[in-house]
Amino acid sequence: MNNKTIISQVVFFVLYVVLQVFVAKYLDLFDVAFCFLYINFIFNIPHDTKREVLLLLGFVMGFVIDSFYNTWGIQSAACVFIAFVRPFIIKVLTPKNAGEENEIRDMGFLRFGLYALILTFLHHSIIFFIEVAHFKYFFNTIIKIFFSTIFTLVVIIIIQYLSPRKVTKNA
Repeated sequence: MNNKTIISQVVFFVLYVVLQVFVAKYLDLFDVAFCFLYINFIFNIPHDTKREVLLLLGFVMGFVIDSFYNTWGIQSAACVFIAFVRPFIIKVLTPKNAGEENEIRDMGFLRFGLYALILTFLHHSIIFFIEVAHFKYFFNTIIKIFFSTIFTLVVIIIIQYLSPRKVTKNA
């Protein structure tokens, strides 16, 4: 990562934290679907980021969100896990000659949608199963995971389309 990439990642980190804490935290549908928009930050980290840095960024993002949600490491665990499996998902879904961006415009709607769906589902599964810590509420938890995954995915896709295109230099 070059300096420009690092600065843009810091800006996006702060932006996603602010959006999650002050907007998305209050977006819930009937106490069944919740929006965890901040995971899009992890989705969009460049391919060439070292695994250690990716895991650290996942942990830091989760830790910051945990501090605002008072969830004692649940968000951190989920973020570290999706940061860990993300390279494997990218490897399976992305052709070898693909670019280094994980955005909908670069990957295409179907590939990005599947990429985001898998990671969002895993993230939400970890959060909601740790949160209830009991299989007594298994079906309620599955319903929360399903609807929250769809809700978060729709919001992330909208944000992907609304975000400005990156300007590339033609050398």
